[in-house]
Amino acid sequence: MIPDLSPASAAPAADPAALPERSLGQALRRGWFLRCPDCGRGRMLEGYVKVRDACPDCGAELHHQRADDGPSYLTILIVGHLMAPVMLWAYAAFRPEPWVFAATLVTTSVGGQADAWLRRPRGARSVSEPGADAKAEAPPIRDAATVVLLRDAATAPALLMGQRGAAAAFMPMKFVFPGGAVDPGDAAVPLAGPLAPACRARLAAECEGPAPEALAAAAVRELWEEAGLILGQPGAWPFTAPADWQGFAATGHLPSAAGLEFVFRAITPPGRPRRFDARFFLADAAAIAGDPD
Repeated sequence: MIPDLSPASAAPAADPAALPERSLGQALRRGWFLRCPDCGRGRMLEGYVKVRDACPDCGAELHHQRADDGPSYLTILIVGHLMAPVMLWAYAAFRPEPWVFAATLVTTSVGGQADAWLRRPRGARSVSEPGADAKAEAPPIRDAATVVLLRDAATAPALLMGQRGAAAAFMPMKFVFPGGAVDPGDAAVPLAGPLAPACRARLAAECEGPAPEALAAAAVRELWEEAGLILGQPGAWPFTAPADWQGFAATGHLPSAAGLEFVFRAITPPGRPRRFDARFFLADAAAIAGDPD
């Protein structure tokens, strides 16, 4: 799993309860134009009338906002009832050719009216308070580790990133570094190479939570799971590897944290469907066992 972590302060982000109230008019206006009521940029709908689970731009949860059958009934009322007198008057006054009359009805009633009264009311959700859903169903903040893999730093620097799929509920199509949540088994994984003393001291001093070794192990595991790259040394495991480490162990390597350097910490801001307290490690691609390509 790759958590998409936008740059955030090392300090915990503000609680949604402390955020100022959002204008109801602004939320409705953004929804009418089918944009996220939180940021005003991301598109609310995927397909014709289906509301996205989360904003593709800011990650705000949208799946709670259900219009149900309201816009559909409004469309039937407008198109099927209020337009009927207009249709009769137009036919009596102008006597258009049948094909002209039919084409006009399809264009004005079925096309334009259905878009105006079916899609846009579905987007215009009336939520006046930012983070209201987050306060009701605030996701837990999970400890995580991420690897920034750097190659050819002195000549032609290049970083390893992956793109999330278009169907992902959380930040689709975004480019992210390999990383993910710390698993329970990471704390017991044997490391062939320890963290550098200065790196371990910084992790222990600045970041409460899992042991520095567990964070380093999680970074190595996520790099393997998501990119198939091994930060490790040849060696036999002294015990049966945990379930999520068995693929790594099958390569005949032990994980090594010797090439990891702790550089910064980021906490996913409130309002996202998932939140992580991620520690970012810098690693040189030269430390990869085997061909990095």
